[in-house]
Amino acid sequence: MRGEFVIEHVSQETKLQYERIVGEVRETLRLAGIPLTDRKGNSGAHVYIDTFLNAGSEGGSEGVYVEWLSSAELMAKVDDCAERSDFENPVLPFADAVLDAVRTMLRDVLEGAGWRASLDDVGVHEEGVRVFGRSGPAPGLD
Repeated sequence: MRGEFVIEHVSQETKLQYERIVGEVRETLRLAGIPLTDRKGNSGAHVYIDTFLNAGSEGGSEGVYVEWLSSAELMAKVDDCAERSDFENPVLPFADAVLDAVRTMLRDVLEGAGWRASLDDVGVHEEGVRVFGRSGPAPGLD
């Protein structure tokens, strides 16, 4: 139909491959002592899958991502600053510094364990670390 919006997803086979990667990435992070979470409101590393084929993104945005979720207390302070238009509040650069530092650490830990990971923004998951798969075996981690 003309003008109809069609949502396309990765194949079931690809989704199963991503689910396997999620499990292995979670195990890598757990082994490193990094707290994991599955929900907003809880702090930690959230490992998830984007199954949407996004033709608008260069190379697409589908894949496995690790997003850092800061504490609910810190995020409430950030939200409060935004609601009050208090953009000079020192909590904002602190929250940015936390996110930047933890994202870089997550990427470095994953790469150290043999994963190919990137901080490149694909326009959808700008706060996530994208995981592409293993670049080789991770000695002693499997």
